[in-house]
Amino acid sequence: MKTSLKASLVAAAIATLPSGSHAAGLGPINVFSAIGQPLRAEVELKATSQEMQSLTARIASAEAFRQASLPIPPS
Repeated sequence: MKTSLKASLVAAAIATLPSGSHAAGLGPINVFSAIGQPLRAEVELKATSQEMQSLTARIASAEAFRQASLPIPPS
């Protein structure tokens, strides 16, 4: 059996499995700041009302900034 056919069959089998959970998705990003200014943007969240109740937003940890080689913003 050709590799691409095997891959297609595996993908089809995985797609038919029931999923226990769904991740929230992101929609379009609207940026309101210019280059060189602090980022001001809105990101549409695509989630169920149950998912929306459990969502929180916060700045990443200092360790995450270090791992991404980004400057840590002031508190």
